[in-house]
Amino acid sequence: MHAVWKSSLGAVLLLLGSCQSNLPDFEGLDASPAGADAVVGVSYEIDLSAINIYLQESFAAAERDSDLGRLGTIVDTYHLLGWSIPDPSRVQEIFDAMQRSDGTWSLAPGFEKHYAVITMVYSMMYHRLGLSPQNSLADYFDRIDTWDELQADIKSFEAPKNYWGGAIGYVMLYVAQTGIEPPWMQKLYDQAKANTPDWIEGSHQRARAVQLIACTGRSLPQMASLLNAILSQQNEADGGWGNERVPESNVDDSASNVILLARYFGTDPKAASAIKNGLDYIHSNYRTDSNIAGFSESMGNQEIESHMTFMALAAFVETGYVPGTTTIMHPVGKNWW
Repeated sequence: MHAVWKSSLGAVLLLLGSCQSNLPDFEGLDASPAGADAVVGVSYEIDLSAINIYLQESFAAAERDSDLGRLGTIVDTYHLLGWSIPDPSRVQEIFDAMQRSDGTWSLAPGFEKHYAVITMVYSMMYHRLGLSPQNSLADYFDRIDTWDELQADIKSFEAPKNYWGGAIGYVMLYVAQTGIEPPWMQKLYDQAKANTPDWIEGSHQRARAVQLIACTGRSLPQMASLLNAILSQQNEADGGWGNERVPESNVDDSASNVILLARYFGTDPKAASAIKNGLDYIHSNYRTDSNIAGFSESMGNQEIESHMTFMALAAFVETGYVPGTTTIMHPVGKNWW
């Protein structure tokens, strides 16, 4: 179940391209390629051939076990690197078998209720494969087309402290599927602005709230406070970030914060320095094992994980590193979404 939850941010990041193609330009945001200046002259060698072998082996294992969370993350990684996804028809077969009749998916097998974030993750996977799930989401959208219905649905699943972690699924799923913003988006945006202190200090909530707002083309509130919150929570000892529950650095939160800095603050000197230190930390978790390679969760962990590998690669590509045939090197200032 944890692996399924962790896969959500990867889909969120990949989804932004679909959002931005359908909605107005950002207001008050620097949407130009950012962050590359922070790493000019620095090379992080990553053996993509070995990562490809790891992905192939992980794909086979996830396919065998019908592990939807891991399979979705691997599909995201193939898409990020521009590689062909093996056996997409089999992927569709596995996800179709787990889809509910109303078009949604549950958090994991055995859970009766749907989960909007997971439905968003899996729906976008179909989109990237150029496929359509067997069941439409039309009836589901009819159930959340008012503000009161939205709030009831979020609160029926999410703990209060993870409000924005759940809300993002509703917004991005709606935008990606319909090409327009939800009818209740202005109220949600007003709520985000009014309650900025509730989400700006926590790494997980901050990442979800920022991407939720950016997806609909609205300006981010309290940009200076947002930058200060990210910078103040970077761990000086290793350059990484933890989160509101576990402050010790990990690749997931470090990559998330590097991406936010590069995307919205990459021209700020303090942000540029933080990006460089964050990338250094992420690369320190690069692991090799025989003929495979990938990234572990933290310095004390040697196990290569699919989600950590995706997030690490996303941070490198966002800051300007275009994957080559064997290594990721030479920043060129190109946003990957």
